[in-house]
Amino acid sequence: MPSEQVAPLVPEGRTTVDEWFLSVNRSHSSSAHEPPKRFWTAYELLHAEFPEPLAVVDGLLTSGLYLLVGKPKIGKSWFALQTASAVAHGDMLLGSLPVVQTAVLMIALEDSPLRLQGRLKMSGVSDIRDLVLTTIWETGLRGIEWLRSYLSTYSDTKLVIIDTWGKLQLGSDGNDYNDTTRAASLLKAVADDFDVCILVVHHANKSHSEDYVDSVLGSTGLSGVADGVLVLKRQRGGTGGRLSITGRDIAESEFSLQFVSSNGIWIMAETGEEICRSPAQQAVFDALASVPTPMSPAEIASRLGRSSAGTRKLLQRMKEDGLVEQPEFGKYTVLRDCELEVSHSSHSSQLPIDLPNAVNCSVACCDNRDNGDNCDRRLFGWI
Repeated sequence: MPSEQVAPLVPEGRTTVDEWFLSVNRSHSSSAHEPPKRFWTAYELLHAEFPEPLAVVDGLLTSGLYLLVGKPKIGKSWFALQTASAVAHGDMLLGSLPVVQTAVLMIALEDSPLRLQGRLKMSGVSDIRDLVLTTIWETGLRGIEWLRSYLSTYSDTKLVIIDTWGKLQLGSDGNDYNDTTRAASLLKAVADDFDVCILVVHHANKSHSEDYVDSVLGSTGLSGVADGVLVLKRQRGGTGGRLSITGRDIAESEFSLQFVSSNGIWIMAETGEEICRSPAQQAVFDALASVPTPMSPAEIASRLGRSSAGTRKLLQRMKEDGLVEQPEFGKYTVLRDCELEVSHSSHSSQLPIDLPNAVNCSVACCDNRDNGDNCDRRLFGWI
C-alpha cells in the first residue's frame, strides 16, 4: 500500500528551510539585504513618510526588539510557543489579543525536537505551515549572520522568537553595560533593518524591585536597548500570573493571567482576584485583612508564629506582585482601592469606595438595607 503523500512545506519553486540551511553554511558572507537610510537632514526627516510599526500582537508586540522575562520554570517557553502558534495561525493570543497573521521563526535553543513535539501536541497546535521551529542555531556574530540570511530568504517572516538570550551567546559578560549594549544592539539592528519583531526569552534576577523592568537579569544595557519588556510572573506551584508590559511603541499595561497546566496555555483571568496566592501568602493576606490598620512584619510574624525576617521578605514579594501595599514606612495592608457591587433583590449598583482592608470587591448584602449587620462582612475582614 503506497504511503500517504505529504504536502510540501513551501510553495513550488521556493527555497526550502533545509536548502537555506545548506546554503548559509557554504558561505560566511553577510546577507545582501540593503540597510535602511541612516542619515537624515532635518528637512528630509520632517517630510519623510514612515509606515506605522507593525503590530504583530495588538497592545503587546510591534516590530522591534522585545524581551520576555521571568523566573525559571514558570511558563515563559509555553507563552513563547503559544505566541508563535497564534501569530502563525492568525488566532487571538490569550483569547482576546488580535494578531497579524505572518510566518514565524522560533529558535528554541533549550529544547529538543521531541520536547517541542510534545508541547505542540499538548497545547493542541494543528499543522501550521507558517511556523518554523529549530533547536539548532549558530551563536555569536555567526548567529546574527544566519538570522539576516534567513530573513532575506523568507521575507514573509515578521516574528522571530529566540529562547533564550543566554544561549545565543552574543556577549561575553552579561553584567557589563557596554558589552551587553553592543550585543543587544546587534539584534535590534536586525529587527529594524527587516521590520520584524524579535522576541527574546530571558531570565529574571533574584531581586524584588518595585520597578518590574529592574527584574531583567544582567546589565541594564539589555533592557535599555530593547524596544519593549514583558515580565511574566507566576507564584511557584500556583496557576495565577501577571504579565507586565512596557515599551516605546506600546502602552504600559498589565494583564492578569491563568496558566492551564493540562494543556500548557495561558489565558486571560477575569479579574486580579484570579491571581493565586501561596499558602504562606494567603496566611499573611488574611492576617492583614483581619485588622483595620496597617501592620508591621514583626506584628504579622507574631500573629502567625513565624520569623520576622522571613515575613519581611515575603511581604516584599507580595508588594512586588501587587497583593499588598505599603501606606507608610514599615507598615503593610491589603490593597484598598476597589469598586463595590451591592446587590439587593430590587437594586444593584456600582459604588466607588475606599474601604479599609477590602478583601473582595463583591459582597451580597441582605434584602433589608436597614439591617446592615446581616451583610456578609467577613468578605471584608471586618469580623
